Amino acid sequence: MQNILRRRRAIRDKLDDIFVQTPTGEKKSTYSEEESKRLLELHKKYKGEWKTIAEKLDRSIKSVKQRYMLLQKLDMGTTKKKTKAFTDEEDEHLLRLVKECKDQKLTIRSGKLPWTLIAEKMESGRDSSTVRARFTLLASKTVKTAKPFLSKRQRFALIINVLKVLVSNNQDDTNDVNWEKVKQAVKYSGQPDNLAREFKGYMKTHFLRKKIPAKSNSERLNHMLKNGLPKRKPKKP
Repeated sequence: MQNILRRRRAIRDKLDDIFVQTPTGEKKSTYSEEESKRLLELHKKYKGEWKTIAEKLDRSIKSVKQRYMLLQKLDMGTTKKKTKAFTDEEDEHLLRLVKECKDQKLTIRSGKLPWTLIAEKMESGRDSSTVRARFTLLASKTVKTAKPFLSKRQRFALIINVLKVLVSNNQDDTNDVNWEKVKQAVKYSGQPDNLAREFKGYMKTHFLRKKIPAKSNSERLNHMLKNGLPKRKPKKP
């Protein structure tokens, strides 16, 4: 027989399938609609007390947990899955729940966070893996600091639009600019801080370093509109 490497979790789940039985020792078929509704009612009453819920339904703890998460995913048993992106409110709620768990020192197995419990408290129908992946993304500040990818032409158009907004507001000092309002005006998909860095970096690269005599934003705008997109230097043979 070929040796196959398995993860501990996969082995544990397989052992549960083999050995874990219902409280009465009977094998159960698929959940009926009545059982699903009963499960949701019991969860509202007993929250995360899965052992109690399993005994009331005469099901295994693993079966009850999986069925509950499936019902959350499938919107009360319908076939339409929730595939919506995380909202700002969900992100804030997730970060708050993780902070509460850390403050209360609620951890499982080698200091890991109880993601199943966090997913349940979010009440958004998302499973623990999705919630954990989202938190990892937020914790690494990818969402907060990531800049949208822009081609040279797109960046050029963005800087022109920003300059138009600044010129219309008679703003030459970038330190006094409300970048949140500028972001909304130019419909920038990233964060305001990223837009500010994008603009200041472009000004430094294309005006200060090249010593172009354009001190005000209106002069810079006229220069860019007149000269157009900077051409790439030909490669040396």
